[in-house]
Amino acid sequence: MDEFLIKLQCKLDEAKSKANINADVSKLQNELDKLKMQVEINPKSLSNIVKQLESALGQKINIPNLTVDSKIGQQIGTNIEQNVVDSINKSSGKANTEIQKLGKLGKKLKDQFAEAGKGLAQLFSVSSAAMFGVSKTKEAVSELIELDSILTGISKTSDLTDQQLKELGNTAFDSASKYGKSAADYLTGVQEMYRVGFKNAEEMAELSLLAQAAGDMESNSANDYLMATNAAYNYKGSVEELNKVLDSQNYITNNTAVSMQDMADATSVSASIASQYGVKINELSALIAVATSKTKESGAEVGTALKSIFVSLQDTTSKPVVDAFESIGISMTKIVDGSERLKSPIELLKELSAAFNALPEGDTKRSNILTDIGTEYNANTLSAILSDWESYESMLDLYSQGIGSAAEEAGKCANNIEGSLNRLSNTWTDTVKNFINSDAILAAVNVLNKLLSVVNSVTNTLGSLGTIGVGTGLFAGIKNTGKCRISVRIS
Repeated sequence: MDEFLIKLQCKLDEAKSKANINADVSKLQNELDKLKMQVEINPKSLSNIVKQLESALGQKINIPNLTVDSKIGQQIGTNIEQNVVDSINKSSGKANTEIQKLGKLGKKLKDQFAEAGKGLAQLFSVSSAAMFGVSKTKEAVSELIELDSILTGISKTSDLTDQQLKELGNTAFDSASKYGKSAADYLTGVQEMYRVGFKNAEEMAELSLLAQAAGDMESNSANDYLMATNAAYNYKGSVEELNKVLDSQNYITNNTAVSMQDMADATSVSASIASQYGVKINELSALIAVATSKTKESGAEVGTALKSIFVSLQDTTSKPVVDAFESIGISMTKIVDGSERLKSPIELLKELSAAFNALPEGDTKRSNILTDIGTEYNANTLSAILSDWESYESMLDLYSQGIGSAAEEAGKCANNIEGSLNRLSNTWTDTVKNFINSDAILAAVNVLNKLLSVVNSVTNTLGSLGTIGVGTGLFAGIKNTGKCRISVRIS
């Protein structure tokens, strides 16, 4: 049947070359094009083909008995050719004269195909752009649905009015784009901050984005880090104080072999105990940096080890701990205003470091200090701190120089490829949101619908790969000889 359609096309082309494609032939051509794409290719469908051709020509087509016959293609092709020619002559008795007058004014079929090909390429270029826009719009709408769900969650954990929620949704894109993050990251942070009771949840969420961007941290880690630091040192949600901590710790990590992720994890784990025993945030940060850089353990592991060491340093009821200090002549207490008080962990560590390094290598007192105070699980961390107190003091100095470092670091991240793409996505989603909220959406949908209808029609006309293969054969024949040669590729 493929062969039949190809022959039919050839006969039609020959007829068209004789009569300059008058209205009847054009009508038949359109009908034939539709048939190629729409009719299932099998002998039983031939009667439908003939009926539609008869309707297009407006006359009866005499065709032999429509049964499966190996020669049916030739029979039908010859018969239709004669019907087409008769129809042309009937509709225009002066066809031959007109053809002679027109001469070369009519375009050759080859030129028509070339022009059609250019138009089709342009159409598909437009359609590809349209489909890309549709895809990105769908993504934006999905994100807007997600953001709406987060805002609903925020409404349940805050006392924000509907208007305030709307404004929060509007500003989310700008707040996130400053740090190269998504609006969803920002609003999730706001939701979490409201959930734990922060009144300035928006500011805290933005600070979390700063931590994420500067330290290449996950949102959960950044949120936990800020909340743990705030609670441990009683900053009462002061974004200014927390920003100072972030800046200073970030500066340490920028100048040492420690990641901000490890610094944050260790702070989250150990800050509460450290503060309880009088270890300041700068002191804790310096200890974390020394221990992490020397042991190569994770931030969570270092934080857990420091917690245990702080507890041991304050445990005057532990005989092994007390004996370890007494063996090197260090008292765990001091007299302040006539009262005996425990020395802080930092004071004891400093004294321990001096005594520890004064002992010869292999002295049992060194190992006793590490195992009795650090225990076998944390001896490595304690050894790293005691053996290099100078590094601890260097870390304190770095901490004092860090103001503004996080913002500078975040700026770099916001302008890298990932950050730039996130900002672009925020802009697009925000634009779609504004578009959806406007009356113009109906007009836009209608325009897009019409465009896609055209694309749909074209793809329907193209049909299967088999049909395209037939078209390829036709083009090849026209290009090589100017006549139609049959070259069928069935996919």
